[in-house]
Amino acid sequence: MKISIGDKLVMIRKSLGLNMTETAEKLDVVKSNLSRYERNIVSPTIYFIEKLILILHVNINWLTGGVGEMFLSEEEIEQLQIAQEMSMEEAKALINSVKCIDMPQYHYSSFGVPVYTDNDNDSMFELLPVVGEISAGEPIAIVNNEPLDFVPFPYYRPNLRLDDFFVFRVNGLSMKPEIEHQDIVFIQKTTEWEKVNNRIVAVIISGELTIKKLELKPELNEIHLIPINKNFDVLKVPMDEVRQVSLLGELKAIRRVKK
Repeated sequence: MKISIGDKLVMIRKSLGLNMTETAEKLDVVKSNLSRYERNIVSPTIYFIEKLILILHVNINWLTGGVGEMFLSEEEIEQLQIAQEMSMEEAKALINSVKCIDMPQYHYSSFGVPVYTDNDNDSMFELLPVVGEISAGEPIAIVNNEPLDFVPFPYYRPNLRLDDFFVFRVNGLSMKPEIEHQDIVFIQKTTEWEKVNNRIVAVIISGELTIKKLELKPELNEIHLIPINKNFDVLKVPMDEVRQVSLLGELKAIRRVKK
């Protein structure tokens, strides 16, 4: 009898003596996604399978074809490289075991950030929690409650870690027309001001959260937080007050719900 990928994931987890929460933490995936993989509701992404090999040292031959042992030998682990581990036949078997994923429709904003729209294949992507609202207008107080929602994260890039991101829901109109009210924004964490100069950033000002375009103005001894919507005022912060401003990160993607 052929064993499903989901059943094999359960076997791997139990063989390592891990519960679902511990496994999700080790693999840096959302627990609800792992549960759906194990129950064969959706097929795991290639990114997830790469993590199985690199982190848990699962044998790709066993996972995709039932050949060999569940885990790599110590010698194989020492020589582990994904490109070497997968022969052409193994790669084909892996691709055939995972459903074809259509990337969601997107376009680029004027500042080069992809704007994604809803997609029928959203269930195939990792889910991230929307941790709260971010103001596109006057900064709003940070409220630490349960996540507002969980949203698919299609913005994959090499060496990307999901825990490097904050996800917020936009409240306000100061960044129109590029960022709409109720858009979901994906903020990649950074504290390096110079690297994000002239880019869209999320900042905390005196305990309140906002999204704006950052411009460093050394000649004025100020930083400017600039709205796209010209009906809103620029926030000007003197350099000697910059300690009141915390940089959360840079905008990397926008998710827009179809209306």
